[in-house]
Order: sequence, then structure tokens, then C-alpha cells
Amino acid sequence: MLDKLRRRAQATTTSLPLYRVIPGRATRTYAAVHYHAVNSSADEVVAYLEQHDQAIPTTRYSGLMIAAASSFATGHDDAVVRYLDELSSRYPDQAEPEVLRARLLVFRGDHDTALLHARRAVTLDPTSATAVAQLVKLSYETHADDADDVAVAALTRLPTAAAVVWQACKHCRSEEQYRRIVGIYPDALPRPTPARVEPRLQNLATAAARAGLLDSAIDLYAQAMRLRLGGVNPHREVKEKQLAGRGAWHAVDDVMEVLESVGMPYFLAAGTALGMVRAKGPLGHDSDIDVGVLAQDWDHATLVEAFNTHPRFELDVAHPQHDKVYLKHRRGSSLDIWRFYEDEGKVWHDGLMTRWGNTPFAIERRTVKKRSLPLPADAERYLTESYGDWRTPDPDFDAFCDAPNVEVTWPAYLRFHRVRRAYRYLTTGRVQAAAEQLVLARPDLDATPNGRRLAEELDL
Repeated sequence: MLDKLRRRAQATTTSLPLYRVIPGRATRTYAAVHYHAVNSSADEVVAYLEQHDQAIPTTRYSGLMIAAASSFATGHDDAVVRYLDELSSRYPDQAEPEVLRARLLVFRGDHDTALLHARRAVTLDPTSATAVAQLVKLSYETHADDADDVAVAALTRLPTAAAVVWQACKHCRSEEQYRRIVGIYPDALPRPTPARVEPRLQNLATAAARAGLLDSAIDLYAQAMRLRLGGVNPHREVKEKQLAGRGAWHAVDDVMEVLESVGMPYFLAAGTALGMVRAKGPLGHDSDIDVGVLAQDWDHATLVEAFNTHPRFELDVAHPQHDKVYLKHRRGSSLDIWRFYEDEGKVWHDGLMTRWGNTPFAIERRTVKKRSLPLPADAERYLTESYGDWRTPDPDFDAFCDAPNVEVTWPAYLRFHRVRRAYRYLTTGRVQAAAEQLVLARPDLDATPNGRRLAEELDL
């Protein structure tokens, strides 16, 4: 409950300038910096920090952490280092500064040193979910020999921590590791009640899918849906990843800066192109920022090096069978860089289970919010081919299932995706919409024990 209230408070302080009426200097300063980090330009944020730096109360641990975290969020790294050095000197036994230093080092491309700080953070506070999740993440990113063991140990110690479960499942790459995870997880829960198990079944399904076990992934989602139908966690929301409140314009500006610095031609694609044309900006309900690079310009190694060493980006983990470059921006936005190629008279880009084809297009610059943005030249044709009636917002639109220009390349994974989509519908009370998706995945649903029972319960 406390975490939920904190998230709501954070969302409010980023959308409204409430810091002006918040009492308490430390809280007011933190709220102000958080608001400006999302709503102001980078220069404005830096100016605010420089103007108010001396006013940030740092006589106490909490004030120093607020100052360090605020400076990190805005990319004011010299100040981050200064605050972290002071924290290390005055509070050497606290784990939180070690976690933040590890995050800073990740954005600087020094994953090995970041791992050392994550390990120190866990040593200082083995109960910190943030520290343990960071250790799991960095163990995999540095290809540590014991990464799988670290993930299993983390799940055993903190089985109810969402961040820990997600990192362990997100990085699962083999059937052996998946079997280890599902073998220890239920017993690790202090009280393995349905209410505790249900929220994490979708994470375990992710582990199964990434290990190539689609039948197990479908069975786990079916189990979660059966629990929901039985009245378990009826009011628990399943949050979709969204750009809203994550400084999407900052991410657009920075990704353009990086690609132009390495001389790689690019354009804004898919949902980002739709947002720029229809809404004059990134769509808040979209999940990520989409950038396209044509095959003749594509250089995966250059992209990885450029973003791995840029202080406002980190490389994130995409599905092991997909070659897109998947990024996280310092302010929270996700970004996908797609390779576009010509085949059979169309220009395609590949998803994991589908590909999307468009009539070949040139790239032209459009001015949006005083920015010169590269977009497909015949935007109306490009968007109509990709979305149909693109002028009318459709909150249910799913590019894998609904795009007019989609071609299925991995049918079994698409059927798993439909089961996953059905779960999301069901968690919002849309039972009929869920049933429609499950009917389309029926052969694979019937191949699993929970899937068969779910089909019976819904009378499919």
C-alpha cells in the first residue's frame, strides 16, 4: 500500500507544479526537481539545480539522498558524484548510495565496476529489493559465471519483491534455469497463497517464453486467469509500460543527438511517427519510442558502442531471439531501434513473431515543436498502411495482431501473445474480449492443463 501511494504521489508531482505549495524544504526541493526533470528542457533543469543547489538540505542522510537522486534523474552527474562521495564518507554502512552509484556507472558504460558496487550494496543490506534486483541485472549484463546462481539465490531470499522476480525472469535464457526458478519459487514464498502467487505468474511466464517453453508460458498465464476468475486479487491493476511521465521528448532529443553524432541516417517510425503527425509529440500511452535505420545504413556494433558509452542511455535486454537495439533513457523512456530492409517490393521491419511491410518511402524532415524530425515522406500512406484509420485513437490497438500490414513469422509465439493479451483484458474485467483472444489461441491452450480448464470455465 505504501509503495502504491508513493507511486501515485510521484506521478502527481511530475504532472503538476505542486512543489510550490509543499511544506518542508527537502520535500519541496525534491518535488521541484522531479517536476522539472519531466516537464522542462535539459538546460532548464540544470539551471534550476545550479540555482537551488545550495538550498538543498544536505545536513542529513535523507537530504543528501534526495539531492543525489534528483541530480541523477536530470543527468547532472558532477553533482551526483559529489553527493555520493559525501554519502560514502559520512554514511559508509548505507546500501542506497551504493545502488545509485552502480546505476550511474551503468549509464557511463562501466558495468564491471557497477557490479562491484551492487555486490557491496547487497552485503550492506541483504533485504534491499532494489539492491538485490540491481545485482541480478548486472550479474547477467557482465556475463558473470554465477549469474544464474545469483538469480536463484535472490528469488529464494526475496520471493515477494516484484523487482527481484522480474529481473530473474527477464534474464532467463535456458530451460535448465527456468526449471530451477519454478522449482524453488513457490516454496520460497513465506505463505504461498493464491493472492501472493498470482501477481508473479506473468513474470514466470516471461521466463518460460524466453527459455523457449511456450507451452509452459501459456499454462502459467492460464493459471493466472483461472485465479482471477476465481476472485483472487480482483482489484489488482496490471500496469502497461507507458511513455507518459517519463520525459519522452528528452529521449527523442538525445537519441537523435547520438545517431547524428555517429553519422547514421535514421527516422522516427511506427507509433512514434504516428504521434508526431497526429499529436505533435510522443504518445503518452505508447510503450516506447521507435526509431528506424535502413539496412544499408545499419551497423549494430556502432549502435551498441555509441549508446553504451552515452551517459543518458543504457542498453536493455530484448528477447534473446531478436536483434533490435533496445534502450532505456535516463528519465525512464524505453526506445527500440529497428533495422528496415527491402524484400519483395516492400520495406519491412521485423518483430519477434511478425514483420510489418510498407511501400518504399523516402525520408523527409518535418518541424514539430520547433524540432526538425526525420519521418517517412508520405506520412499519410505510411500511417494508413500501418494503422488503418490512424486519425482515430484506438487504445486497444495491438500492432502484432491488428496492424493492416502485419505478416506472421512465428505463429506459435503469436498464439502465446494472444493468451498474454487475454490476461490483460481479463484483469480489467473484459471477459468477452479475453475469450475472443483465447479462441484464436485454442490449439495451444488445449495442450496445457490449466489451458484446458480455463477453456471449460469460460465455455469457449
